[in-house]
Amino acid sequence: MDFEYFDDITDLIENDETYTADDLFAALKDVDRGTLHELVDNYFTDITKGVPDEASDMDLLMENIRTLLLGLVNEDAETRRRFAEEFVRFRDWYWFGESVKAVDPDGDESLVSVAEALTLHRLELLGEDAYELDFADVLDYPIDAYDVNFGVSRIESEQDHETPRGTASFDFGGGVSAGRQPVSLACEPDDDDAEDYIDDAGWNTLINKKNPVIDGEFSDDGADADELLH
Repeated sequence: MDFEYFDDITDLIENDETYTADDLFAALKDVDRGTLHELVDNYFTDITKGVPDEASDMDLLMENIRTLLLGLVNEDAETRRRFAEEFVRFRDWYWFGESVKAVDPDGDESLVSVAEALTLHRLELLGEDAYELDFADVLDYPIDAYDVNFGVSRIESEQDHETPRGTASFDFGGGVSAGRQPVSLACEPDDDDAEDYIDDAGWNTLINKKNPVIDGEFSDDGADADELLH
């Protein structure tokens, strides 16, 4: 199955078709580790450009989710299955939930998804209407505790050199908002060698200014694994 371009991961997240973690695992189980890592990293770099500067808690949460998913990118079946579970959890929260309060210039309030809220702010940066966004009700994001391999980086794949391999422990006590602490990495042999995953990727997502979130046909049925990558 082809899964190698930025549009592939965008299509996997930004549509209204439902699928389970088992569906996703079946679709991604044979995808190259480095390719999957790079696509997840690039996707988060792209969407976090929509986090307002003043929304520091939201920025921290997005970085913690990114780091967790990147840490779970591995080729062994158990870790790849955990990745699928966390990926679906993220997608449900990011794309389907409508818990961000958005107040338009006329003072009208509505509830929008995280995806739409970030898109609204990116449109504001392009000169469109400014919305007041309140992310308070989406900050209580549950992140499970994992001990995972943490050694793949885009620098490694691009420059073809070895980076230190170690483990990262993730334990947020049931929710990021409770502690508001970033993920700490236990990298071997030296903590200074932990990779910085923040990259300056371009804005690759096409935005419809009149309707920032593209409405798709919603299905109550789980998607077939073969359909997820096409």
